[in-house]
This record gives sequence, structure tokens and C-alpha cells, in this order.
Amino acid sequence: MPFLLAYNSGRLLSYSIAGGLLGGISMLATNLIAIQQFQSILHIIASLLMLALGFYLAGWWYGLNRIELLGTGLWKKIEPFSRKFIPVKHIHQAFFLGLFWGWLPCGLVYTLLFWSISSASAVKGSLLMLSFGLGTLPTLFTIGLFASSLTSFIHNKWVKTIAGLSLIALALYNLFNLVILPTI
Repeated sequence: MPFLLAYNSGRLLSYSIAGGLLGGISMLATNLIAIQQFQSILHIIASLLMLALGFYLAGWWYGLNRIELLGTGLWKKIEPFSRKFIPVKHIHQAFFLGLFWGWLPCGLVYTLLFWSISSASAVKGSLLMLSFGLGTLPTLFTIGLFASSLTSFIHNKWVKTIAGLSLIALALYNLFNLVILPTI
């Protein structure tokens, strides 16, 4: 358990840093573009990415694999540093491994990073990614503790379908609120 806590603390810190950086960059960009229009466009794109993620999780469309390739270049530079902490024998190694692995290319993380960009705030972007990371903790702790027995459950088709449908519903709700509701 201490190793899982340390690893996930590092992962959460890296997510928060990424969200803060992208939120801060978008905050600076809003000085160049009308903030309302900029944020609305980014919210729509983020909702579309969430919709794509729902289809990906349900196993109906794998286009997000292409988005994950965007982070491959950065990961190739970071990954050799992470190898220095394997095998994990001490808590500080688990923390730093989590810190590096938070930059692993992942369509789900990229979707939430897009929401961080649309926040147009370093603090909000950082808090959004921290919240996302905290939301993944129950699953990752459970997987870490019971990896062998949960693997078949998580890869079960109906579990993936329910997770995908949940994200699709949330994305459609967001798109309705962003696109359709303002025109009514």
C-alpha cells in the first residue's frame, strides 16, 4: 500500500503540472482571442474527444490510438529516466516512477488535458487534472492490489461497454449544453 500511495502521488503531481501548464498557456492565449469564443470552441472539441473516448472504451472505434501517438515523442525522451527507478524497492522510487509515468501517452489523459486548455487558467487546469487523477485512484489502487483477479473483469466486454456508454452520454450532454441549448 505505501508503494501504491507513493506511485500514485507522483502520477497525480505530473497530471497537475501538465494541467497547470496547458491551462496557463491557454490563459495567455485568451489575451489574443476573445475569451468566450475561444473557450466555447475548446469545450466543444473536448466534448467531441470525450465522445470519441466513449466509443474507444466501448470497443466501437479506435481512432484515439492516433491521438496517443502525439505523446510518443515526449514519452521516448522521458521513459529512459523512468527505468532508473525499476525495480521499485523504496517508496521514493515508486513516487518518481509515478511522476514519470504520468506522462505516458494516454487518450483518456489527453482528453482531460484538452479540458484543462479550455479552462484558460493554470490553477483550474491543474485542479481539473488533479481531480481526474483522484477519480482514477480507486480503480488503480484496486488494480494494484488485485491485479490478477481484476484483469478479466476490467477487460469484460460489458464493463467496457458500460464505461463507454457513460462517457458518450456525458459528451452528448455537454454538446447539447454547448451547441443546441444556446440556440433555443
